[in-house]
Amino acid sequence: MFSFVQQSFMARIVVGLLVVAAIVTGAWIWTSHKAAGRTHRFVPGQKLIYRIEYMTASVSNFMGLRDDEAGEHGPNNATHTNVEGELIATVVEATKDGAIVAMELRSATVQIANNGELAMDQGDVVGSDLRKPIFAEVDQQGRVVKVRFAADVQSLSQSFARSLIAATQVVLPGDEKVPTWDVREDDPNGRYVATYTLAPRSGAETLTIEKRRISYAAKARKRRMHNFKSETQIKPAGKTTIEFDADNGIVKSVTGDEQSTVIVEGRIVTRSESMVRLQLQACETASKSELATLQSKRPGLAAAQALSAAGDAAKQDLAIHKTQLGDATMESLLIELAKRQAGADAQADDTPLYLKLKALIYLQPDVCVQLAKELSVVSTDGPALGLLSGALSAIGHPQAQSAIQIGILARQDDWSAMMVLVPALGMVETPTEGSEHLLRDLAQNAKDEHIRSTAQLSLGIMARSLSETTPARHRRILDDTIKSLNEARTVEERRQNLLVLGNIGAEETLTLIKSYLSHEATQVRAAALAALRWLEDSSVDGMLVAALANDREESVRLEAAQALTFRPMTADVLGVHKAALAKETSAVVRLALLRNVAQAHRSFNDARGILGDVARTDATTEVRDEAKRLLEEIAR
Repeated sequence: MFSFVQQSFMARIVVGLLVVAAIVTGAWIWTSHKAAGRTHRFVPGQKLIYRIEYMTASVSNFMGLRDDEAGEHGPNNATHTNVEGELIATVVEATKDGAIVAMELRSATVQIANNGELAMDQGDVVGSDLRKPIFAEVDQQGRVVKVRFAADVQSLSQSFARSLIAATQVVLPGDEKVPTWDVREDDPNGRYVATYTLAPRSGAETLTIEKRRISYAAKARKRRMHNFKSETQIKPAGKTTIEFDADNGIVKSVTGDEQSTVIVEGRIVTRSESMVRLQLQACETASKSELATLQSKRPGLAAAQALSAAGDAAKQDLAIHKTQLGDATMESLLIELAKRQAGADAQADDTPLYLKLKALIYLQPDVCVQLAKELSVVSTDGPALGLLSGALSAIGHPQAQSAIQIGILARQDDWSAMMVLVPALGMVETPTEGSEHLLRDLAQNAKDEHIRSTAQLSLGIMARSLSETTPARHRRILDDTIKSLNEARTVEERRQNLLVLGNIGAEETLTLIKSYLSHEATQVRAAALAALRWLEDSSVDGMLVAALANDREESVRLEAAQALTFRPMTADVLGVHKAALAKETSAVVRLALLRNVAQAHRSFNDARGILGDVARTDATTEVRDEAKRLLEEIAR
């Protein structure tokens, strides 16, 4: 889970930083020669001055956004950015493949707001960095091949600039006679196909060109579905309109309104909207001294990078956390936490406080000593325990894990507190050996059976986190669980160990889990189905579908439907859902199936029709109403 949360900071930079994207690219499309048609030519010393305005808004939640952009399963992060100023673009050198172009932002303001709070320092830093020349390698068609920054430009600013350059990139066709052309371009989200169309209203001297991003290359699923580095899709929308001076080969203006939706395993995790206005103000010729100054900066530049380069995640995380913390201190945050705990503002959104606590823990690990004391005594009646333990778990460095451990040791007989603290420790991304040992001890020796059970399940989650980083520790937990399952004598013991295996999600357990799918005990069959949810073997869907269609017990069919939620939908499985919705006798199971169908609507047009049929014909009011609600969400 928290490897995914770590990705969230990266995505906030990549998507949220589409902010300034427009500033740079329009500047390279020029020529001092008369070049009728659609041609870029690059003459050293050509200098174009553009007025730029760029605004974006994005919202992210890596547990998934609802279609109305309000997250159901955790805090959202909202980012707004605004750039206004003057862009200076100078051709430094013409090459056999295109040109080297230097771009600088002048007389500009850069504003960044995170969850409604203006980050003045970050805006000033980015604005200052963008005043330093950025050197772009551009091919003959106008595609940006690589960019290079000054060595001291911060990672956050680099992400801004790469987004900014990509947003106004204009790639012309090799064949000047074609009215439409497709090209592959890059931006911080990856490589995509863009379609350019010459508008009918184009004149002889000024061409009007419309550009639309059509599709991004899908980021392939990693070896395991459960590590949240899974299949990512980016759905673009909107368009950009370009005015191109055909006589002089210059981009006169760029006007764009675009949207991007990031989907991970069927869940929308980020939405962003952007607006760019780029207008040519003047064409000049750089002096010899200006060119010499620019040339003198090139030897000290950092290594070249593509517009789709991932960037330095650690530096980006640092910048984001500094922005989120702002002027807050541990003392001020604990005061605010106490007010929330006392119910002083019951309607307040806890998201900003949660993000500030995470930022504090990330930037100042020593505060974990004090936070451990808070965890040891805070009441479970209010939000404080969940906010503190969630923030510590999300950051998950050794000091944060130590704080959770101290809280657990202080409250071993407090069932309500342990139900929060134990899972929080199990879900850290990089578990220390101390964290593993504590969960092992609780799993074996806790007096309360509920605490033992929770520790066992959390240990399974921990094993999943360890599978790729520390295989030996993963193997030890897996072997112990298999041994316990093989030695189990009661239905409850079998059920519990199957659930732990499900949390581990090891492919090699398929045969063992499969042997329990026909067990006489309902609870065991249901647990075995749940244990299949993360396994990628091609036979798993068939097992789940068979149980959904044939098992006599409602609870088993429900578990099959819920396990299918975690798996990529296929056309065949969608057809099974349609058939099951028509004949399933349990309204509870039909509700679970409906949610799976709704989740698949982005990939399968048939999903809407299935929901519509249920909304009209289902025998149960609750099911019909849920189908209608899901259709309304999809429409929004």
